[in-house]
Order: sequence, then structure tokens, then C-alpha cells
Amino acid sequence: MRGKQSFTLIELLIVIAIVAILALIAMPNYLEAQTRAKVARCRADMKSVACAMECYCVDYQIYPPKPTMSARRVWQVALTTPVTYITAPLPDVFYTGESLDNRYYQYSHCPLMRSWIFVSVGPDRVDDFDETMWMCGRWGTYPALYDPTNGAISYGDVYRLSKQGGHVPMYMRGD
Repeated sequence: MRGKQSFTLIELLIVIAIVAILALIAMPNYLEAQTRAKVARCRADMKSVACAMECYCVDYQIYPPKPTMSARRVWQVALTTPVTYITAPLPDVFYTGESLDNRYYQYSHCPLMRSWIFVSVGPDRVDDFDETMWMCGRWGTYPALYDPTNGAISYGDVYRLSKQGGHVPMYMRGD
């Protein structure tokens, strides 16, 4: 009975090896696309919050107060009540659940410069934001801005700044 055809063990191993190689080639591209999608969502969320900040400023002629140790979410409350500029605080998409400090975008504002900044920890999930450096305008010593050309896990944070900060580099200003 030689009429029955079947695959040999070698043929099956070759097919499995080819599928494994294709999976290894595709996996980094998938991870990089996933990171780029999270960064795009992060920037879109920050743009929504920036619009809410500017609307708040038009109504009250000042930006919401910056957080303190006792009132960490004071700016989120200001944007959601009594007037709803945003329906709910938007969480940082790169939040990993380790600490409540990074659950939402970090916010700071400088009344003297009449400018504000939002910071996401970024794909590396390391909090590099130094409020003192930002307020002093020392951008040369500032951590790198996230750049997707650096690979799937790029060092650097995702920032959004107000347009009023005159000393802010052009590539870091909000659009």
C-alpha cells in the first residue's frame, strides 16, 4: 500500500522553522507599531487636555493651580468641576501600575512665564521630568524628547507645552 502520501518528519521541521523565522521577523515590527500607537494616543490626549486648559484660562484668566503634595490632582478637579472642560482626567497610557504618581500625566505651570507643561513617562516608563529645570529654562540639561526613530523602547518622555513659553525650543511647543 504505497498509495498513501504523507509528510516526512524533516519536511514538518522545515515548515515549523520557516514559520518561527517569520514570527521572529514580524514581532519587533508589531511591538514598535504598538508603541507608536500609544505615543499617538498620548499626544492626542495631551492635545485634548491642552484645549481644556486654554478654555479654563479664557474663563478664569489663569491656568489651574499646579499640584502639591497634599493636593496632587487639583488641576484635574479644576478642569472637571464645576464647569466640565474635560469629562474625566485622562490616564497616562504608559502607566504600569507601580505607583499612583505616574497614573495621570504630570502637570506644572509657571504663572510668571504664563506657561504650562504636561509630561508622560513615555515608553521607557522612567520619570525624567524635573520641574526646576523647566521653570529655569535650562533645556540643554533636560532629558531627551521621545523619538520613534530610536526603536521600540526609546528613552525620553512625551511632552506638551503651552505656546506662551517664549524660551521653549520650537520642537517642544504644542501645536
